[in-house]
Parts: sequence; structure tokens; C-alpha cells
Amino acid sequence: MILNLTPFKANRKHVEAGVTDVSKEDLNTLIDALLFMHPPTQVEVWSRTIDIARIGKKYGAIKAMIAAPSFMISQLERTLWAYDIAPVYAFYTDDGYVFIDAPNMDDWHLTQLTTEN
Repeated sequence: MILNLTPFKANRKHVEAGVTDVSKEDLNTLIDALLFMHPPTQVEVWSRTIDIARIGKKYGAIKAMIAAPSFMISQLERTLWAYDIAPVYAFYTDDGYVFIDAPNMDDWHLTQLTTEN
């Protein structure tokens, strides 16, 4: 199962490939975490990526399809890895959807990230 942690509902092809959407309530929380009305601080970005990772943990996700603003994506990848969730990106090809794993961050120093609830 790949949990959809993007602000969009999975389409039919995503679902056929094993993508599962979050609940409407969690989707609203996810959208709030991904939407910025002002330039964020590093702490705000970090905090919001933790909120997103906690949604993933709630569903027992091992992999999550992600999308985020460019200034947030690297931190989101690191936070998901810290929560033992592998971030993936979906690309559509002539053969259907292909899921590309984000770089494994096992070798990165993640002491600033917390997995406490």
C-alpha cells in the first residue's frame, strides 16, 4: 500500500497501482500543512512535515506518495524517513504509473527529527 500524502485525491490509475487516500478530515489537515500564505520559517516547515508524517503513521504507511512546495520537499523526505515511511513520487508513462523512491536518508544525521507523538 502506498498512502497518498498529496493534496489531491488519487485517480483511478493511482488506485489501481495501490495508492490509498486518507480520510477527508486528514486530507484537510494535509492541505493545511502544505498551504503557505506567507514565507515560512525553517521551524514552521519542519513542524508541518511532522504533522504530515504523523498522518502517515496513523495509517501504518510504509510508503507515501508525496508532493509539496519545492522549499519543503527535502525536509518532508527526511521527516518521513525518520518516521520509517519511504517517500515516493508518481510519474505517468505510456506503460502506466511508475513510482520512484526518494533517496534513502538512512545515512543522514537525523538527530533533529523526532518520532515522538
